Amino acid sequence: MMLYISGDAIENKTLSSLGEVYSCGVATQGAAMPAPFKSKPKQNSFLLYPEDLIPFTRKPLFLIVDSSNSQLFATVPHMFGQPLMILMAPPDIPEHNRKRGSLFTLFLMEPLLALCQLCQLTQTTEDGWKHCKALMKKIHTQAIDGLARQSTISGTCLVRFLGDSILRNIIGNFVITWFVLRMLKVIDHLPTCIPTLPTEIVESKVSLRYILDIAETLNVRSLFHEITELAPLQ
Repeated sequence: MMLYISGDAIENKTLSSLGEVYSCGVATQGAAMPAPFKSKPKQNSFLLYPEDLIPFTRKPLFLIVDSSNSQLFATVPHMFGQPLMILMAPPDIPEHNRKRGSLFTLFLMEPLLALCQLCQLTQTTEDGWKHCKALMKKIHTQAIDGLARQSTISGTCLVRFLGDSILRNIIGNFVITWFVLRMLKVIDHLPTCIPTLPTEIVESKVSLRYILDIAETLNVRSLFHEITELAPLQ
């Protein structure tokens, strides 16, 4: 099962005493919150918490969380031993992009278009676009091949999800997103996932060079770090 969650992060001070998983939830209705909630925090049916997802974990679950507090969902209880993968958005998407919709979701569906939006790029040449698409396909292919190889060795749940063409495409695009956001100067935090990406994938100098080639083609190279400028991964 794939479950997609997108919404505003809402703090709930009343329930925070029950633990971190209840200190903040994701709104499951419109951005305009009910007036009583703003003045008097309480448990509300429109807030979704990590433990609310326990019933879904009885079967293999592929979870995407696109919210500024998505990291909270890394605590989803894994009680039934079924495969579980969680893709979580970074908390700091630039404000001018939030007004245009969910940038993280756009990255997972069409990473090149999301990159152009993030760099405020409105036009490029047809040849340039095709070249960038080809480079992103290479990153995607290398990532999926590497993940499949690692999963076969370690026996992680990725094997289950990589067998589905839709989920495989989303996972590959998530890796592209990770590389793009790591290289961009305006981004301080990266998307995360459970299980974590293997070192072989995230330290790929080849993929980083592809990202810089894409930036050069789109004439936005100045917005990206040099590979030698990147801080060591924690």
